[in-house]
Amino acid sequence: MHLSSFIALAATISGYLWFLKVRFSVKRGDDCLGVLWLGIFAIICIPLIDNPNLILPYLVVCFFWLALSVEDLVNTSVSLFFLIVATIVNVFISYFFYFSSLNELAKAALAILAIRILLFTLELALKKQMVGGADYFAAFAFAVTIPIEHLSYWLICFSSFGIIHRFSGGKQNQKIPLIPFMTTAWCLIFTISY
Repeated sequence: MHLSSFIALAATISGYLWFLKVRFSVKRGDDCLGVLWLGIFAIICIPLIDNPNLILPYLVVCFFWLALSVEDLVNTSVSLFFLIVATIVNVFISYFFYFSSLNELAKAALAILAIRILLFTLELALKKQMVGGADYFAAFAFAVTIPIEHLSYWLICFSSFGIIHRFSGGKQNQKIPLIPFMTTAWCLIFTISY
């Protein structure tokens, strides 16, 4: 990738994140740092993409999931309509660019369903919600665009980001928005997977 192309893409992502910051009225320092974190990961991962044909799907996924990430940072909830649209776009991109076959899409859906059943059982036992409903959509959407052999890296990566966030100043009773961590981990794992 040429330096001028990288600078143009970095400026575009930065401008988009600035728009999202204004759109969602990001004012708290922690949320501003979260938006900065998202931008750094989205921009730094671009030069890691070896195949120029993958830049477009990367940018499309970033367009939808950066918006959902900022919304999740600010509100700890996301728009259901936009979440469903983003998930459908990810599935379409995955199938169109041959990241996943229909069989792999079904396997990803079953894996997310199995995790949901396990967590639901734990939530009943602990009488505490551990993961929001939108996080399952996000997990499915990201899982279908990452090779199955790299899914464990993505899980470890976004879980590590969440743990670092929790112990770097997060309050004990504060909800942790998972979508921003899933998005940053996806940016990294997607770019090194293909």
